[in-house]
Amino acid sequence: MTGRAHVLATLEEAAKSCRATGVAARRALSGSVLSAGAPGLARYVLTTACAFFFAAGGFPAWTGGAAARDDDSSTMVIAGQSFSCRDARGATVRTMQVTNLGDVGRAGIVNRVPVIVIDPHIIERLPDKLQIFFFQHECGHHALGHWFGGNSEQEKEADCWAIKLGRDNGTFSRDDVMSFAPFLAASGGSPFGHLPGPQRSKFLLRCFDEPGDRWSPSTRAAAP
Repeated sequence: MTGRAHVLATLEEAAKSCRATGVAARRALSGSVLSAGAPGLARYVLTTACAFFFAAGGFPAWTGGAAARDDDSSTMVIAGQSFSCRDARGATVRTMQVTNLGDVGRAGIVNRVPVIVIDPHIIERLPDKLQIFFFQHECGHHALGHWFGGNSEQEKEADCWAIKLGRDNGTFSRDDVMSFAPFLAASGGSPFGHLPGPQRSKFLLRCFDEPGDRWSPSTRAAAP
């Protein structure tokens, strides 16, 4: 079974399980994370399998292209570059593009398979460096072991992990991080712990300026 087919199969199995137990996963979706430049489009939750499936009212549609190849769901093309992710156990995180996701991206676990999903219609509207930041934020949740629940500390840890990774590998300059502010400005935060846009922008800059790499104690407090 190919990588993408495996993820599809696990999602379908999770959906059947959710229906059987009558879980109302739509309750998980609320709160705008990114509003400026994409009003009303960005809502985030670090999902359970049921919330993941029902987030868009059913199974979301696959898109074509390099990021959704049948033979490799371990990489995704973001801003013209190929990215991959591993979780806290060292396991490969499966990546895929879906439409009608209702958010830039989400991270979750589906039948023990770590998954990142990205909505290409939303992310492609953003500057390249901000696209990379959002992908790395989702990867950060997996890398730091944020598999269940979601709170303000986890969201800040994932933000800081992504920023320090980009800083240390030369992807982000300080000016790049400062340029995120207008796109985050209209966000009011979310019940899941995302800071309101202006506060988040300041926090990202503080992470960039903070000594230590992405694995320093301040950014991996919730890791196993």
